[in-house]
Amino acid sequence: MLAPSSVGNTAVESTESEDAAIEAVEAASSDSLSSSQSRKPDFSRPAIRAWESMFRATTMLARDLAAGDAWGELSQAEYGVLYALTKDPAGVRITDLGQDVLLSQTGLSRLAARLVDKGLVARVSDPDDGRSCRLVLTARGSDAQRRIGRLHAREITDAIADKLSPEELERLDQLCSRLLD
Repeated sequence: MLAPSSVGNTAVESTESEDAAIEAVEAASSDSLSSSQSRKPDFSRPAIRAWESMFRATTMLARDLAAGDAWGELSQAEYGVLYALTKDPAGVRITDLGQDVLLSQTGLSRLAARLVDKGLVARVSDPDDGRSCRLVLTARGSDAQRRIGRLHAREITDAIADKLSPEELERLDQLCSRLLD
């Protein structure tokens, strides 16, 4: 199984189905190579297994963290926007924010309006472009982000610190950062 159909569906499939999926990918990739192309080393099996492990781990951790007590009156997406806004006190354009919080511009616009209505975020003029605005944290939004952030950090630490050593956490950070480049 390469991608479960839903986040909540994290049941482990049998090794036979994983092997069948891997063999199908290997067959497709070998069929697509012409005899004139040079062959690269075959990393498909380890790459697929790594993807499967990473996908399952992040899905399960995200599900467990979503069920945690840290969020209070906010959704995870709302907290994500507050957290992203802490990185730039001058504010962030919605278009730039969407790349950080992984939401569509439409969804982000609605979410930003809710945060403005709650008094957690304010819209301010963009000094670089009079046609657009920036979102900035209000004092209330900054307080909410810090309060929830402390609880969320504790939940993250509790979820993974018992399973990985500090060295493994550092290596995991390095590997994931390389994948994002």
